[in-house]
Amino acid sequence: IHKDPTCFQTLESAGLPAAFLESINEVLPSSEAVSCIPHSLDALCLNNAGLQAVKERNALHCFVKIFTSKLYLRALANETPSLLASGLDELMRHAPSLRGDGVDACIEILNTIAAMGGYVDTCSKQPHNENDGNASVPMEADSEVVEQQLEVATVEVGLQSEATHCDVETSESFLLEFIHNAARLLEALLQNADTSRIFVEKKGVEAILDLFSLPNLPVSFGGSSVAHSMSSPFRAFSPSHAIPLSRAVCNALRKSLASTIETLSVLADAKISDMPISERTKLVRCLSSTELYLSLSSVLVRSTNTTMTELSAGGIDV
Repeated sequence: IHKDPTCFQTLESAGLPAAFLESINEVLPSSEAVSCIPHSLDALCLNNAGLQAVKERNALHCFVKIFTSKLYLRALANETPSLLASGLDELMRHAPSLRGDGVDACIEILNTIAAMGGYVDTCSKQPHNENDGNASVPMEADSEVVEQQLEVATVEVGLQSEATHCDVETSESFLLEFIHNAARLLEALLQNADTSRIFVEKKGVEAILDLFSLPNLPVSFGGSSVAHSMSSPFRAFSPSHAIPLSRAVCNALRKSLASTIETLSVLADAKISDMPISERTKLVRCLSSTELYLSLSSVLVRSTNTTMTELSAGGIDV
């Protein structure tokens, strides 16, 4: 199509563009196949009918699965995320009407990763009530059977606990890779002023900040290289977005500080090592996320005066 745009009608009559747009939803998990998508979409968008088809199919949504599925982690190794970002930026410059769809896809990637990391509304979940009317009460004659069942259940719970521990370590590893790949994608895309403007307007900054305090992140996340890479998208924003950027980061920092202080209040004069495991883990996670927000704030302070102004305006809470 790039060599001869007039051939689009022939390809369309053969059903090739439609077949391609259908195939990218289940694209092969290889870096070569994934990297071809932006340039192929760019070729289709040279024709008005092709551009309309790309928009109607919401073709850019395919990147949500690519960046949030374990199947594509190997395909996104090395420089693939940067190549995809470069291709997407070129596509959105040639077809500005797709810029909103591209930003929506990026934000959905962040929201999907946040959901994987445990960012959910726990208030909507109804706890199981063991004393409700439907709960069965064993008779005295069945006590021996109940005891045997409890012994079997105890063994099963032990086995499940070991398996769950392995699953948690594995899921944490995948979660870090998802975050790292998303950060590399955004670092390149947000250097475009129009893309970063739409990203800010659609609350994309808040979506990134949500990843700093996910419950399922490892407690050592604050000092990891992946955590450090999360500041790279913020360096890509132009100075014109300094005010909303600083405001969002400072608000997240205030909330994190408040949560940390509240958690520390239960410590009193005790040692952290003496705290119950659940409370200890919560405290360490609060400290870790606060460390990330402080580190990000220091990065922004060095690049713009707006962040210091916003911090100073916060008063004694910061």
